[in-house]
Amino acid sequence: MKSCIDLANELNVSKQTVFNNAKKLEIELTKQDNTLYVSSADDVEAIKNRILNNKAKSLNVDVSELINNDSSSKQDNDTQDVSNNNNKIELLRQMIDDKNKQIQSLQDDKQDLTSLLKQQQQLLHNQQSLQLQSNDKIKALELELQEVKEDTSKADNVQDTNKIDNFYRDLREDKQESNSTTNKKGGLLSRFFK
Repeated sequence: MKSCIDLANELNVSKQTVFNNAKKLEIELTKQDNTLYVSSADDVEAIKNRILNNKAKSLNVDVSELINNDSSSKQDNDTQDVSNNNNKIELLRQMIDDKNKQIQSLQDDKQDLTSLLKQQQQLLHNQQSLQLQSNDKIKALELELQEVKEDTSKADNVQDTNKIDNFYRDLREDKQESNSTTNKKGGLLSRFFK
C-alpha cells in the first residue's frame, strides 16, 4: 500500500495528477487518516506507467528515456538532498556554537554578579558594624555628658550654698562689726550725754 502523496513525490507530479490517473484507470483509492492510498502494487505500477506515458507524449520522447531522466533526476535530487542536509548540519552546528557562547557569557555574567553581590554584602556588613560602633560611642558620650552635667549641677549647688553661706557670714560679720563699732561709739556718746 502506497500513499498518493508518496507516489506523486516519486514521480515529481502533483497528488491531483496521481488521483486523476487512478480515476481514469478505474482504480479505487482507500482513505485512512485523511490520506489516500493505492491498495496494490499492480495498481501502483499501472498509475506510474500511465503518468510516464503521458509525460513522454507531452515531451515527444520515449518512455525509457523518461525513466532514465527520472532516475537521473532522482540521483540529482538525492545529491541535492545530501547537500541540503550537509548545509542544515552546518547551520545546526553553528547554532549550537552560538548557544554555547551565549551560555558561557551568561555563566560569566552570573559569576560577576555573584562576586558583586558578595562585595555589596561585605560593604553593608562593614557599614552596619561602623554604625553600631558609632551608636555605642554616642551612648558613652551621652552618659559622660550626663555625668558632667550632674557633677556641674552638684558643684553649682555647692557653690550656691557656699555663696549663700558666705553672704550670710559676711552679713553677720558686718553686723558684728557694726555692733561693735556702735557699741564703742555708743559708749563714747553715751559718755558725753550721761
